[in-house]
Amino acid sequence: MKTTELTGLYLSYWVAKAEGREPERFDREGRGWIRCKDDFMPFDAEQWHVAGPIIGRLGIEFEDNGRTAVIDYDRDGVWVGRGDSHTIAAMRAYLLMRFGPDVPDLPPSPSEVRSGGT
Repeated sequence: MKTTELTGLYLSYWVAKAEGREPERFDREGRGWIRCKDDFMPFDAEQWHVAGPIIGRLGIEFEDNGRTAVIDYDRDGVWVGRGDSHTIAAMRAYLLMRFGPDVPDLPPSPSEVRSGGT
């Protein structure tokens, strides 16, 4: 999967991994979400309470009315993420910095494992 195209569950899962958390997938009424093993609340990387501290810590800057996020570490490199919102653009840039241009698909959710699907 292309890091620069991640949204929703995929974006949240990989941001949780980048933050050193242990994400799990869950499904309720056909709607999936990410929850970390150390926290009962859903983990949504498109929300400011998740993305905001990462944006602040990394000093992510925005261009193009927030649709482009830039992480510039001078000697280490420059990573650029684009998206429909500040948080999506920033988290894509973060994942590009942490994992590179591609990440594997998500593992099956607990409900998929129980039902035998993938």
